[in-house]
Amino acid sequence: MSKIDILSKYLRILLEELDRGNIVAMMDNELAALTPAAPKPVKLKVVYDHEKRAWLNIPQELRELWKISCPAVDVEAELAAAAAWMIANPTQAPKVNYSRFLDGWMKRTQQRGGTRGLHRVQQTTDKEAEAWAKQI
Repeated sequence: MSKIDILSKYLRILLEELDRGNIVAMMDNELAALTPAAPKPVKLKVVYDHEKRAWLNIPQELRELWKISCPAVDVEAELAAAAAWMIANPTQAPKVNYSRFLDGWMKRTQQRGGTRGLHRVQQTTDKEAEAWAKQI
């Protein structure tokens, strides 16, 4: 078959599909295939900057999830404690996947009863409230 025969056959098929009303659907599908997909959101990795001595790229949503899933944990205090542990233990400190390390840190702190001092402050507040209630 020559190129002209192939083109004329293709043109005949296109005209038949146009008569049937299928050509618009075909064009829509082709346009959809050519349309670039929406760019995926860039997910920044949680890292610890040793020069600034600060955690970077911890999303607020993750902090809120820790506060919900680990209610006895003072998240900010434990982030500082985890950083101090990493500085004191450089050979054992994680080199990658800091978010996993921090999640494990928060869960272990919760299992051990929470951040030290957090419950004592709440108990003192409760005792003060009881003493105040008795005075009334």
